[in-house]
Amino acid sequence: MTQNTTADPEQIRRYLYAEDLPTPLWDDVCALKPDTVRQRAQVGWRDGYVIPFLGRDYVVRPDSRLIDGPGTRPVSFQAGLIMLDYLIHSTAAIFFSRGRMH
Repeated sequence: MTQNTTADPEQIRRYLYAEDLPTPLWDDVCALKPDTVRQRAQVGWRDGYVIPFLGRDYVVRPDSRLIDGPGTRPVSFQAGLIMLDYLIHSTAAIFFSRGRMH
């Protein structure tokens, strides 16, 4: 038996872009000390946290609660969620590259 279901387009659209990230998550990022986050997460700063993600640089701007990505396409909700979670929960780590510790 097949059930016919319809989805509300507005509900689906709600989780498409980073601009739809929950306010409490942004509040957590805004409460962080930038110098501590940059050191702990190993990210740069250019009017926001510069995060290398999937081979491209993204800029998370806590003050305006925006994430700028490369190109003209908006940043996806999922990518934004990963980046904010990384800034909030990352810990100092040792990076390995070609068998050497950095």
